[in-house]
Amino acid sequence: VKAAIDNLMLTQGWRRFKWEDVLLNQQPTPVFLPEINGHIVSGKVMPLKKGLPVQNIWTCLSAPGTRTQFQTSTSDKEGNIKFEMKDFYNDGEIIVQTNSETDSMYQLNINLPFFPQHSNNPMAPFHLTEPADFLLKMYIESQVQNSFFYDKLSTFLTPAPDTAAFYHNPDEIYLLDNYVRFTTVEEVLREYVPEVLVKRRAGKFNLPVFDRSTQKVLDGRPLVLLDAVPIFNFDKLMLFDALKLKKLEVVARKYLLGASIFDGIINFTSYKGDIGGVEIDPHAVVIDYDGLQLKREFYSPTFETQEQLLSRQPDFRSLLYWSPDVITGSSGKVQTNFYSSDLPGKYAAVIQGLSDEGRAGTTVIYFDVKER
Repeated sequence: VKAAIDNLMLTQGWRRFKWEDVLLNQQPTPVFLPEINGHIVSGKVMPLKKGLPVQNIWTCLSAPGTRTQFQTSTSDKEGNIKFEMKDFYNDGEIIVQTNSETDSMYQLNINLPFFPQHSNNPMAPFHLTEPADFLLKMYIESQVQNSFFYDKLSTFLTPAPDTAAFYHNPDEIYLLDNYVRFTTVEEVLREYVPEVLVKRRAGKFNLPVFDRSTQKVLDGRPLVLLDAVPIFNFDKLMLFDALKLKKLEVVARKYLLGASIFDGIINFTSYKGDIGGVEIDPHAVVIDYDGLQLKREFYSPTFETQEQLLSRQPDFRSLLYWSPDVITGSSGKVQTNFYSSDLPGKYAAVIQGLSDEGRAGTTVIYFDVKER
């Protein structure tokens, strides 16, 4: 019977493929890629005037701040760009741009981080099964909790992501306060950064990097960053107020990042992580972007000290305990403890789990909390 049902479902039942596509070797394109290594920020490169999406345009994404992030992407034949951002716990601004020195005739459209469509399934009609005074009572209890335990109810667990830059280990690190402070970046580079040569070419500044491993000067332009934001106009950089800069890191060699190849990296870090007030290119896209949400800590009181036992703060929790990672022992059992609230009544405990083989199980048990 099972074999017959499988054959029936393969030929007549629910399936996600068409035999015409299989015979033509046409594989379906997933709408959402699996985010294995981190959140994927996606968008599209379009011309400033109306037209088709543009292919092979180099773009970059910067997330300035105290923990900076930087990624690059090249548009495909449909103009799509994708940036894979690891540990992207960010709720501030992101800056997406092209190289303004070579590609300034395009606009960048960044997709929302949320799915834009809604479910077609209609919501079940709402019927009030409890009297209105019951809802009023729950509302008052909720306000009491917010008044007495607001700081504990809004606690989030801060992750510890890697704070190193994308190139990890630079070849040289200059903490500028350890040196004589100069007022311009040009003076800083000329005086005590031998890995960066300050030259002029066709009336404009050029900053070739000296590769110590090969003892040669790299031919191409280096990637110059200020708080993870690329600086393409070196003339403006030379006049920047160096007193706003805290640190300089230099990668004195060729560096590959995805499909991008850089002839060295020169990374400046300001004191405030706000790119020091530098004017961003007008063609860049600067938007508020919601990154990964922080894990919220579930509040459950403890009464381990005498002071906690004698506390007279009201405990009106209706949800007593929640734990997402309870692991049973070899016997299939585990013991966990929690405190009930001051609200008497009948409570339900919902237990759900997965076995090592992927089998799911669930059960509901009930218990009563009574007044003393």
